[in-house]
Parts: sequence; C-alpha cells; structure tokens
Amino acid sequence: MKRVLIIIAILTLTYANSYGQSDTSKSKTTVIYFGDGSSTAEENSNKKYDASAVKLGVFSLVSGLYGFSYEREFSDLFALEAGAGLTGRNWVYGLLSGEDGLSSKPQKSEYFTENLDVFDNDYQYTARECKVGFFLTATPKFYFADEDGMDGSYLGFNLQYRRYNYTAYGEVSTDDATDIISSDKDIKEFENQTILALRWGYQSMNDKTIIDYFVGVGARNFKGERRDIGSVETPNGSVYTIAPEPRSTKGTKFFFEVGMNIGLWWDKK
Repeated sequence: MKRVLIIIAILTLTYANSYGQSDTSKSKTTVIYFGDGSSTAEENSNKKYDASAVKLGVFSLVSGLYGFSYEREFSDLFALEAGAGLTGRNWVYGLLSGEDGLSSKPQKSEYFTENLDVFDNDYQYTARECKVGFFLTATPKFYFADEDGMDGSYLGFNLQYRRYNYTAYGEVSTDDATDIISSDKDIKEFENQTILALRWGYQSMNDKTIIDYFVGVGARNFKGERRDIGSVETPNGSVYTIAPEPRSTKGTKFFFEVGMNIGLWWDKK
C-alpha cells in the first residue's frame, strides 16, 4: 500500500509539473503573440511609402494616345500620377462617327449658306490624315483606408489636355460625285481637348509588375479648326464641292473611359 501511495504521489507531481509547463508554454505563447503584434504595429507605423511606378496605357492606344505615366506614393492613402506622350489617329471617334464621309447636314459655315453647306465628318480619314500631336495628364489618387499604399482600390480626379493635328486634303475624288472636293491647298486642322473626369480603379502590385484598371466619367471640352466644305454652282449650271477655309469648332460633351495601364514598380528599400 505504501508503494502504491508513493507511485500515486510521483504521478501526481509529474502531472502537476507537466501541466505547469504546459500552462507556462501557453502563457509564453500568448506573450509571443502580443509581442509580434506590437512589433508589427511598430513596423507599420514606421513604414515608408515611397514606391514608384512607370506604366503604359494599353486601352488608350485606340484613342490615339501613345505615352507613359509615372506614379509616386506619398502615404498609405495618397499617390500622384502624371503622364505625357504623343497623339495620333483616334479610332474610337472614327468608330462612333460612323465614317460616313460627306452629307447635306449643315455645320454652321461662315462661307456657305445652309442649303449649300456640306457636312464633313471630321473623323473620316479617307479625306484627311492624322499628324503627330501631344497630350498631358495628371491624376491625384486617394486609396481606401483598408489598402496599403498604392495597392488596391482608389478614387482619382483626372485632368487631361490633348492636342490632335490633322491635314485635310484639298482635293479628293471618289466614285461618289458628292465626295469630289477641289481646293488650291491642303488645310491644316487641329482639335484641343480638355478633359476632367472622376475615376474609380483598382491597382494590383505584384513582385515587380503593376496593373491598373479603371473607369472614368466626366466632361470633354473641345475647340479647334476643321475643313469647311460647301457646294458652288457655276454660271453654266454645274455644281461642285469646294473647301475654302478652316471651320471653327467648339463645345462640351460627356466623357466616358475604360482603361488599363501596365508597367513596373519599385521602392527605395
């Protein structure tokens, strides 16, 4: 019996010691957990937001925009993006305008009466060619609070300036008699656009690559000079179409865009 009591006592002490070690281990684990959290919080509070990225606009190529943008983060909530490049043929405007060439719809001509004015599709490229222009853009970007720097969802205010240049042919001859245009010279055309839009986007930063998806809505103000076309009747009764001088254009239209930029990013670490 005495031996049994001794064995029970030894087992009890062993269990108690084992439980105490386990409890100490839990306590230690708890301390380590909170220690890690404190360290992480301190690390986040001391984190430097100095990442930069260079991106190419993929979808903007169809709008005749060929350039790059640079983005720099300044905090976990704010970054600034700016870009520049060259402009060329805007395929979107050509698609939306229908490329229907000339018609009898008047365009507020300074040289022709309404019944003799001819509508010239300004984005019909069988009668003109696009020349090199330029564009500038700037976008302050505000990232949501649950994101980390310029990685995640954001709202941006986009300001753009675009300069498109064209040369409208002074002489065009097609199978359709209404498309016969005669002039002593080609006419230089241009269109300046100022765009202000609100953007919502999502930016994903991978190991070294970056992808930025966004949609934007706003207003597009435009002003420029385009070829003015009208009909002229000769003394013998024949009618032909001429393009005497540039026609002034201006106005404001609704602006909508869908974009994707891809590029590379880095920081100073």
